[in-house]
Amino acid sequence: MEMLIYSGKLFSSIIEEPIKTIYIDNNSGSHFNPVKDGLKIYSVLFSNLPSFMMVSVASFVIDYLLFNLLYYVLLGNTAVSTVAARVASSLFNFTLNKKLVFKSSSEKYNIINYYKLAVFILVANMALMALLVDFLHVPAFLAKILVECVLYIVSFTTQNKWSKS
Repeated sequence: MEMLIYSGKLFSSIIEEPIKTIYIDNNSGSHFNPVKDGLKIYSVLFSNLPSFMMVSVASFVIDYLLFNLLYYVLLGNTAVSTVAARVASSLFNFTLNKKLVFKSSSEKYNIINYYKLAVFILVANMALMALLVDFLHVPAFLAKILVECVLYIVSFTTQNKWSKS
């Protein structure tokens, strides 16, 4: 499975070749278990997800604590406190994801692409929330959970792909 993941990096193109499938005795000798073997495949694809989640939670805590410190103790300004806290927590998030979660030296995994992804996710979040809440009348509390989960997977898979290219 890992060979397939890295194959795009190793080869300029891969060609799919059709093969004839032969089942002997109705495939009675097969040890393939769709659920068990499928879980093995997904465990390789998503092996970094638990550490990605921990870094995300730590980034949230930094963002939250720094915002409150800046707002209540130093500045008293919501906009400046929000931006400063978000910049600090996102730099922490990027650094830990690149160095510890994905252990990437890829040139695609860089701060510029990271912030492009962050802006895309912000815009997608706003658009999906407007679609679900304003047009489809999904309750906002439910829509927010759905949108955040989908975009979280988008963020993870994008950064995971960058780390391997």
